[in-house]
Amino acid sequence: MTAKLGPDPAKAVVDFTGLWAVRWLLACLSVTPIRILTGQGKCLQYRRMLGLYAFFYATMHLFSYIFLLMGADFTI
Repeated sequence: MTAKLGPDPAKAVVDFTGLWAVRWLLACLSVTPIRILTGQGKCLQYRRMLGLYAFFYATMHLFSYIFLLMGADFTI
């Protein structure tokens, strides 16, 4: 992502965080089917951390959308 932000860097940041939020969410949701298919429960211990990663990127996506693209101004 270095030096490839393009003419609108704020949109690139929002797109990047949104894409990774979806990727982490899909990784988190795929833990149970993987456990069922393989029959091993070892992957269940990583589900919470994957969910936390998804939450972090979704939160960063929301904040970057609000503050960078929408230009939230809380002054009265």
